[in-house]
Amino acid sequence: LQNHGHPYAQVGIAREAIDAERATVVMRAEPGTIGFFGPIDIAGNQNVDDRVIRRRLAYAPGDLFRRRGIERTQQRIGALGLFKSVEIRARDIDNQPAVVPTVITVEERTPWQWNLGLGYAAGDRLGVDARISHLNVFGSAERVDLQVRVSRIERATEVAFTQNDTWHPALSMSLQARHR
Repeated sequence: LQNHGHPYAQVGIAREAIDAERATVVMRAEPGTIGFFGPIDIAGNQNVDDRVIRRRLAYAPGDLFRRRGIERTQQRIGALGLFKSVEIRARDIDNQPAVVPTVITVEERTPWQWNLGLGYAAGDRLGVDARISHLNVFGSAERVDLQVRVSRIERATEVAFTQNDTWHPALSMSLQARHR
């Protein structure tokens, strides 16, 4: 019911014994009022711009309430890799308003990522691969990566810049420079 415009639906299940071996299961559903998404507030982001989060919304104010829209939004925001946690809650649910305001609360994680790898191969012998990344350079989820590979036969450096949401939330643009 919550995926069909009923944010306050209640479902109850009761089991009634008929005899020692049989029972009747009674399921009662109360759909409640039809609801629509209302204003969307964002909290907890300090270094990530609100627009980055809003571009990931799977629902908009005025849309029919669907729990699936909240779940998709939570997945999309989490996929950015910028947050430890993402929580989306309906506000003022005790009053059961027809226009349901929501608040998206995020907890940012450090934008820095470090990786170091060691390997051994017959031709290369000992090799080192190091990468440092910053996932939110300018506050709009821009990513910069610096990678260095050193072995007996290879020395390579790569720098990459990735701009998410270039023209559309599903499109990214990357620029890369390599030196060997």
